Amino acid sequence: MKRLFISLLFFLPVGGFAADTNVYSNSALGINVTKPTDWHFMSGNQFLENVRDTKLKDEELHKLLEKSPVPLMVLTKYAEPLDDLNPSLKIRVLPLGNFPADNPTNIGNDIIRFSKDLNSKVEVEPTETTVADHKASYLKTSYDIVLADNRVFHACSEVWVVPIKKRDFYFMFIADTRADEKNGTRTEIKGILDSVKIDK
Repeated sequence: MKRLFISLLFFLPVGGFAADTNVYSNSALGINVTKPTDWHFMSGNQFLENVRDTKLKDEELHKLLEKSPVPLMVLTKYAEPLDDLNPSLKIRVLPLGNFPADNPTNIGNDIIRFSKDLNSKVEVEPTETTVADHKASYLKTSYDIVLADNRVFHACSEVWVVPIKKRDFYFMFIADTRADEKNGTRTEIKGILDSVKIDK
């Protein structure tokens, strides 16, 4: 196995970078993120390559991941390849559709229903919070990644949902870490989330 970089929860095209190479900026979507200097931006091509190269015991899940679109932005703590679960933060952008923009926990509840289908354990039910001064919801799940060679990684996903009413879409921030946090902490990822700026 060459790499292990995966998320059971969700995966639009990767945007651009500001003059500061530690800043991801997308003016069309009105968002920018500042990463720690020792973290790494991952290209869309490398993301897809990692998904293809990761061999899971659950072949149906692997096929689902291969069909998932590339995230808007991917950050990892370690450079790839890494034969471990690489702490990461991914951003997706999805249409609000029928979800009310003033109640992001409804979207969180929909995510929970999907994650239960993937045998994830709900650690924190969707709760109200804020991200970049926008109303948001937060949830947390845990799950096992079982590789084709029978190694098991106990992982944790944290998700923040941020509706942008005037643009009729929502941002989904997905953070994945080892459950034991041995190679990266959820506090580190929260620090990155605190750097996020989203246009009003």
